[in-house]
Amino acid sequence: MQAEPQALETQALLDRFDEMLVRSRVTCARSVKLQRVIAASHRDARQLRETVAAQRRAMLLARTPLFLVCGLIDDDAVEARWVPGHGLMCPPSLIARAEVVMALGETFSQGEEGWTVAATLDTPLAAMLTLMRAMSQVTSLDMLME
Repeated sequence: MQAEPQALETQALLDRFDEMLVRSRVTCARSVKLQRVIAASHRDARQLRETVAAQRRAMLLARTPLFLVCGLIDDDAVEARWVPGHGLMCPPSLIARAEVVMALGETFSQGEEGWTVAATLDTPLAAMLTLMRAMSQVTSLDMLME
C-alpha cells in the first residue's frame, strides 16, 4: 500500500517536471524572439539617430555659409558669403569689382605643380578668391571646414 502513494507522488513529480520543461522551452523560445526584437529595435534606433544627425548637419550646413569674407572697398566695409542653397550673397559694388577681376583673366594657383583656379563667381572656392582679390583690404575670412 505504501508503494502506491509513493508511485502517485513520483508520477505527480514527473508530470510537474514535464510541465516545467514545456514552460522552460516556451520561455526560451520567447526569450529568443525578444532578443531578435531588441536587436532590431537597437538597429532601428541607431539608424534613426544617424538619419536625424545627418538631417541636423544638413540643416546646419544650409544655414551656415561655406565662407564669409569681410573687407573694405576703398573705405566702405563689405562682406560676402556663400550659403548652400542660396549661393553668393554680397553687395553690388563688390560684384562690380569682381567682374573686373574676372575680365582681366585672373587665376589663382598653388604653384607650378599645384591647382589653378580661374577667377569666377560660379563656385564657392573661386568666388571666395575672386572676391578677396576684388577687395581693397580683407579684414577677416571665415571658412567652414569639413
